[in-house]
Amino acid sequence: MFLGLVACQKDDVTITASFDSELVAGKEYKFTVTTEDYESVTWLIEGQTYSESEVVHEFSDFGSFEVKLTVTTSNHDGSAVSDEVTQTVTIAERFQTIKISTKFGDIRFYLYQSTPLHHDNFLKLAGEDFYDGTTFHRIIDDFMIQGGDPNSKDGDPSNDGQGGPGYQIDAEFNPKLTHVQGAVAAARTNNPEKRSSGSQFYIVEYDGGEPGLDGQYTVFGIVFDGIDVVSEIAQQPKASNDRPIDNITMNVDIVWYTPAELKSQFDFDIPVE
Repeated sequence: MFLGLVACQKDDVTITASFDSELVAGKEYKFTVTTEDYESVTWLIEGQTYSESEVVHEFSDFGSFEVKLTVTTSNHDGSAVSDEVTQTVTIAERFQTIKISTKFGDIRFYLYQSTPLHHDNFLKLAGEDFYDGTTFHRIIDDFMIQGGDPNSKDGDPSNDGQGGPGYQIDAEFNPKLTHVQGAVAAARTNNPEKRSSGSQFYIVEYDGGEPGLDGQYTVFGIVFDGIDVVSEIAQQPKASNDRPIDNITMNVDIVWYTPAELKSQFDFDIPVE
């Protein structure tokens, strides 16, 4: 009887490129590979290449720049396998941020650059004083606080949550922008396209975040100061419809900061989106 040898083929190696970033100074970023089990890396930033797992790059100017990372390793048969990822970094001389003033203190949040429809709409309404005098009309402890409805100014609590500027905004989902604590997202009615309310928004209060809402509601900002104020508002006495018994009114202002000011005053790094 003839016995043949059976070759055993191992599965090919798979690899996925990924990295984190941190603002070091006004135009200076530190990029760190988060991929595991690679043999070599190549960064391409503003035409410069780096081969270290952690690099610091000072951008030449303000604007948007692509950062490309390529990681390489070997298959079981010795052939090379690689993957690359590209992200856009926005270096702005100054950023427009939002300050919400309440009787419990101020809430400050950053507007993401990768959700331009929501970004520009919120700035437009804030610049028109649209939000001034509106209330946080729905609060749920260990969940979120919601506001931005112009109906909340009319003294009739029964129509709160039904108002807006008369239009909706197309959804802008970014898998990197999730419902972590402090996330600012657009409320919406039930519609197949998941279009956002023109003005109503909510802030995630729960410290574990709300990942079940990811991909359902557009996240367009993140609180960088005042999450304690968000929590205090969420804990106020309320009626059975989750409306606070005492009105919690807001005034909304646009405040400009440089990246260095955000870092020094609030220990906040401009996110890579």
